[in-house]
Amino acid sequence: MLTIVTLSDVPAAVRKKTVGTAGEWRAAGITPSQFRSLTRAGDLVRVRHGVYATRSAVES
Repeated sequence: MLTIVTLSDVPAAVRKKTVGTAGEWRAAGITPSQFRSLTRAGDLVRVRHGVYATRSAVES
């Protein structure tokens, strides 16, 4: 099943320029399905094993 994540579904943490571990993203309220959708869409980018940054943080 494909889950579509809209901007209104994305927690505020992803809208900011930030970097965090997968656990920190979960603690910020991102569900596993949201996490997969956000990484597929490029809104979260893997920086290194277990660490992801928002697209805006990577672009900075």
